[in-house]
Amino acid sequence: MTAYVNKNEEPRLKRVVRIDYKADSYGNPKTIYTSHLDSAFQPASIIDFVNRYKDQKLVYIPSAKTISIINPGFKVKERYLSGEEEPVAINTDNIYMITYEKLPEFFRYTEMYKELVEVANKFTESQAYKELKLSGFKIYPADNSNNVCATFIIDFNKLKLKYRWGQLLVEKHCAEQLFKEEKYQHLFERTNTGYYLLRDWKIYGDNTND
Repeated sequence: MTAYVNKNEEPRLKRVVRIDYKADSYGNPKTIYTSHLDSAFQPASIIDFVNRYKDQKLVYIPSAKTISIINPGFKVKERYLSGEEEPVAINTDNIYMITYEKLPEFFRYTEMYKELVEVANKFTESQAYKELKLSGFKIYPADNSNNVCATFIIDFNKLKLKYRWGQLLVEKHCAEQLFKEEKYQHLFERTNTGYYLLRDWKIYGDNTND
């Protein structure tokens, strides 16, 4: 299974209602996204929200789980909807703003995904890729702490690579299995956290032969 997206395929965007509200007694703002406002799964509408809850004080909103992607420069590049939802209680007196926003519905329609495909394609030119006889790949988020993702997996089935803060790292259990075979030991360099690729790929994609 490969991770390629048809270049002619338009990014799948989903219109959501963004609600900014006071999350605590100090007035700190918090944002949630909702793609529907009741069990009938109707499209999100600001007018519907106002009409439905204008006479109520405390309401429960179905919040669509939104993941923020952090790039190596520690800046939020973009967000995507994970497809999960959970009810969130909101005091309507504490709402600062209600707006529309369009987000990619799935991770594969983000710019980060395209960047990871480029990284995976570059890796296919490496010595490790050839020696391990790899083919095809899948890409998916590896972590999701507090709705923020900074680590991603490029999965070649036999070899799983972590892309974290611009570093391409072999997953530890994969490296340990391959490291048992002497013919593959020259491909890896042991570190405190795992194994970096040693040949044809260094941190941030620098070629070791340069």
